[in-house]
Amino acid sequence: MRPAYVTSALLVSCAAYAQQPTSDSPVPPSVEIKADTNLQRKNETASKIVIGRDDILKFGDQSVVDVMKRVPGVTVIDATVRLRGLGNGYTQILVNGDKPPAGFSLDSLSPDSVEKIEVMPATSAEYSAQAIAGTINIELKKSAIKRSQELKLNAGGVPGTREQGVTFSRSDKLDRFSYTVGGTLNHSDAELPSSGIDTVRDNNGVLNQLRESNQNKHNEFTGLNLNSRLNWALEGGDTFAWQTFLNSNRSHGNSVEDTATLLGPVYPFPILNLWFVGNYFSLRSDATWNVKFESGNKLNLKVAGYVSRFDRGMHRLGSEENSKLVLDRQFNSNVSDKGGSSKGKYSIPYLKDHALSFGWDAGYSRYSQHDIQNDVTFDGSLPLSFNNLFDASITRLAGYGQDEWDISSRWSLYLGLRWEGIRTRTSGQGYEPTSSSYSVVSPVAQSLWKVPDTKGDQVRVALTRTYKAPELSRLVQGHFYTAYNTSTSPDFIGNPHLRPELATGIDVAYERYWAEGALLSLSANSREIHDLTQNNIVFDGSRWVSSPINNGAAHVRGIGVESKFPLRTIWLEGPAVNVRAEVYRNWSRVDSVPGPNNRLDRQPQVSAVLGVDYQEGAYSGGASFSFASRGWARTSPTESQYNTVQRDLEAYFVYKMNAKDQLRFTIRNALKTGSTSVSRYQDMASNLDSASSTTSPGYLGWRLQYEHKF
Repeated sequence: MRPAYVTSALLVSCAAYAQQPTSDSPVPPSVEIKADTNLQRKNETASKIVIGRDDILKFGDQSVVDVMKRVPGVTVIDATVRLRGLGNGYTQILVNGDKPPAGFSLDSLSPDSVEKIEVMPATSAEYSAQAIAGTINIELKKSAIKRSQELKLNAGGVPGTREQGVTFSRSDKLDRFSYTVGGTLNHSDAELPSSGIDTVRDNNGVLNQLRESNQNKHNEFTGLNLNSRLNWALEGGDTFAWQTFLNSNRSHGNSVEDTATLLGPVYPFPILNLWFVGNYFSLRSDATWNVKFESGNKLNLKVAGYVSRFDRGMHRLGSEENSKLVLDRQFNSNVSDKGGSSKGKYSIPYLKDHALSFGWDAGYSRYSQHDIQNDVTFDGSLPLSFNNLFDASITRLAGYGQDEWDISSRWSLYLGLRWEGIRTRTSGQGYEPTSSSYSVVSPVAQSLWKVPDTKGDQVRVALTRTYKAPELSRLVQGHFYTAYNTSTSPDFIGNPHLRPELATGIDVAYERYWAEGALLSLSANSREIHDLTQNNIVFDGSRWVSSPINNGAAHVRGIGVESKFPLRTIWLEGPAVNVRAEVYRNWSRVDSVPGPNNRLDRQPQVSAVLGVDYQEGAYSGGASFSFASRGWARTSPTESQYNTVQRDLEAYFVYKMNAKDQLRFTIRNALKTGSTSVSRYQDMASNLDSASSTTSPGYLGWRLQYEHKF
């Protein structure tokens, strides 16, 4: 019997047991205080959208990436989280206010480990200004104000894929001490089929090469999240907290790819077998001390340290159609990242209606990567073996000041200034050690004006100066090889002279809180980006090589409409349904890339979300539909990419059996939407037009979860 079915039977058995009569012994009443995230959003001078824990857990998602699909203003494309349709470093992702270690993925973070998600469309001086599109901060679970224990068991999957998981958490409060501990263990076993087409044409459109491929990939994944938070309430109102988070996962499997050459040169590996394994581990711990002085001043201190490691290995066997072995390739990569940071904020209530504070943010990290490839060829071709090792150190220092001023009961102003400097040193085999450094001054101003003679109308304006730092991998001069080198799959060489992309921006929003739990928001934004980073692909005589350069500017514009309301605010006799909807229209243009479709970072032009939630007695449920337009996008003068439109419909149903037990059933990808992506290289001077496409089918997914509190 399959593991998923065994687990499903276990869940139903647990549910049946939970419905049996309980002891007559009285249960002490408990009171749980929950923050009104709608009220927080309304009153914050610096724009911030807060997603609470109930909304995070509502759909019973397996990872935080799935939760993000329903967060206002966020678009998720290919597991990449985007604000304003921009990812790839334009959207800043933080965990507990800090940048996560190398190799960390939101795909491996369980929603049960998260307390809340904060979305900041405009930056503030307190956080890094590496947020051209905005910042998303994920706060891990904190201590509860009452004793609680919870166990969750789940099973699910799609055709060819099985998933199982278990989550346990415990919280308690003992006098001045409180704590939360928890963990999530997930396992999946997936079959991932895909197909591809590769073509090469000349400038006249004459087809010179045509290949078709089919791949079947088998992947087993096991992930573990452990978290703990200890809190002490000290004398005089001081507090001390120590939080630790462990994230570990392992994936392994194999794939078989068959390639048929229908026209042109025969593909050297018509039969390609691959075995792979990957192990990731990260441990992060931080301590926070909040001090209150008799004068009313406050000091917040935070120190943190982390260590992470990512090891992966691949073994490829390439054969001809007659199964004659042509290539035996062994590849191993070891990546380690470790570091520490210190933060501090000193708040001074020096004047009435002012909240002035100053702070610092310093950090140091060491990164190393060791790649080894050993080739054995049997057809007389030259083996591509290498032993690449590079190390890097990153030192950063920032200082800031900010003031939130309540000018009147209807007008408040936030002013901030942040200086941030980063120095990177890299060294490796085959090239001289290099260093790069830069600093950015980022002023920010945000204003909130509540319209007179209205109950809930208000206007927001934000002016920002932000930047996008070069990724570490783009600064390293080492040569990184692809498995099969083509114009659409080139090697990569970094550029240590890259400069950060700088952006000035303005955000405007009109918000109307027209009833309890109801909001209508109209927004517009603009970004002017300079020193844009682009990849330049050239043929060096033996291989295709891509290298990043600073080249020109980009212009980004956007408008959006967001609405949410209880249905009974417009239909008094209607069901207990909450409605939420949002639509965003984005425009962007890269000056150095000819049009049409010269959008920045393949930005979707239109994205939308429509959702409903219902609750009546012991039953609750809901559904959410998300949409993102894709199509062709030019990423450089010679490169283009195509992606199919993204449509995703999901639903959940919850049956609360009693005060302690409930069942949650989730349907994912109800439309069975698959995906097709195309990479194209077109160079008129070389009389070359090549394209490579990949198609993956879509399947209906499900998940059943049993939840017990004790």
